[in-house]
Amino acid sequence: PYNGGHGQAIRLGYEMAQKEWVFQIDSDNQFEIQDFWKLYALKDTYPLLLGLRKKRDDYLERLALTKFIRFFNYLFFGVWISDANCAFRLIRNDFIKKLLPLLDKQLVAPNIAISLLAKKKNLLQEIPIAYRRENVTHKLTEHWELIKMTFKGFIQLIKFKKIYSKF
Repeated sequence: PYNGGHGQAIRLGYEMAQKEWVFQIDSDNQFEIQDFWKLYALKDTYPLLLGLRKKRDDYLERLALTKFIRFFNYLFFGVWISDANCAFRLIRNDFIKKLLPLLDKQLVAPNIAISLLAKKKNLLQEIPIAYRRENVTHKLTEHWELIKMTFKGFIQLIKFKKIYSKF
């Protein structure tokens, strides 16, 4: 079977969603599911409610990547999002369906682009949530894959700037 990667899987999930609200959560058991209710309680205020991983005990490269994304987004796009790629988010379906046609189908990190567009229009709110590091040992090859994917993602975000500017 075809494996288009993480970004295409996220996008496919958004495209196939049929209910009024779409809740995204990674399957690695790093989030407290009851924090969903923190986002849901604010669903009538913003079309995108984004988890903000507080007290994040995580691997150094993941912490550094999140900080780099935060500063890159601020310097390059002029918006401050503390955790733009957090995989704990509640999104109104009609909102996500309006944004998807603007995004390249090959984006490595569509959630970052979605967060940027929402923040530009002040349609995003970050909500502190619990987070715990996954209990797995990463191989050197996985670190290298993260580096390659990160580089590709930043090149894509630079190209995305044209779409962002017109939004």
